[in-house]
Amino acid sequence: MNARLPAIARRAAAEYEDLSQADASFLSVDGLCKYYAARSFRGTRPIKSLDGVTLRIPKGEIMGIVGESGCGKSTLAKVITRLTSATAGQVTLDGRDWLAPRGEALRRRRPEVQLVFQDPYGALDPRMTIGTAMAAPLAAHGIGTTSEDRRARVLAMLAEVGLDASFHDRLPAQCSGGQLQRVVIGRALLLEPQLLVCDEPTSALDASMRTQILNLLMDLRAKRGLTMLMISHDLRVVRYMCDRIAVMYAGKVVELARRDHLFDHPAHPYTRALIASALLERGGIDLTRHLREGEVPSPLNMPEGCRFASRCPYAQDDCTRLEPALKQAGSDHFVRCRHWNTHAAYVPQGD
Repeated sequence: MNARLPAIARRAAAEYEDLSQADASFLSVDGLCKYYAARSFRGTRPIKSLDGVTLRIPKGEIMGIVGESGCGKSTLAKVITRLTSATAGQVTLDGRDWLAPRGEALRRRRPEVQLVFQDPYGALDPRMTIGTAMAAPLAAHGIGTTSEDRRARVLAMLAEVGLDASFHDRLPAQCSGGQLQRVVIGRALLLEPQLLVCDEPTSALDASMRTQILNLLMDLRAKRGLTMLMISHDLRVVRYMCDRIAVMYAGKVVELARRDHLFDHPAHPYTRALIASALLERGGIDLTRHLREGEVPSPLNMPEGCRFASRCPYAQDDCTRLEPALKQAGSDHFVRCRHWNTHAAYVPQGD
């Protein structure tokens, strides 16, 4: 099962050789694959959760990752934060290999990348006070000389994320969802990460609290110069937050562009359907008809050609036979479609 993986990773990485800002990238993801083994009476087959993902994120930028449930967004977050291992590929953080360290070497580097979880209730121990939960990572990594020093750091961070000192001694059950999300963000920032990965950080919140958390993240980015990976199914969130956006489908990036150009001139039919489904485009319900009629391919049996062909209104005969490579559609705009330039939705970007 693993014999072809290095070749897959190399081919995926080669697609991005001409990515703009490649030399200035702070985070480089090259040909990242994550396969799970599915065992049955017929033997072992790979479940292709990530299948050759490559990204470039310059320092201080927010990259958005969007796509349907099951496209591999959260798996990408888990691999980048080292919560699960990669099957193949490479991740480089600030010029250093991020996937190579193991054991004590990995423990020393873990503060560099921190994750903001989707569910703040599940991310905190209900028996621990907020102060204890926030101080625990500091103690684990030897940050702060004494318990009083760590307490002072926690109180300062609570103030930075908009919570007063009384929250230090509260239990999670005594806080609202929005307050707990502020706590989780603050706990991640206490370790002063170089990269903050946010996996659906506002999906469990109501509309008013969602706006507050997004504004908090934007303020922290400006204050701390954070580099962020924002994973969301909500296109309104990534349109507000992100500098560039990668659209994922069935384990692959199918389009990558700067935010405004992606929304104004989507080149891939799947991207256009996503924008329409969020009612960000007039006639959105009609434009998503083909998505309702088709099915996402099974990760156990990916098609040989384009993975979107069964749902694409523009699919041609060669789409089902030949897998499309990621092509440059404009300045800092890439699309995985053999016939992207025939779609009426796309307007070429002036260089």
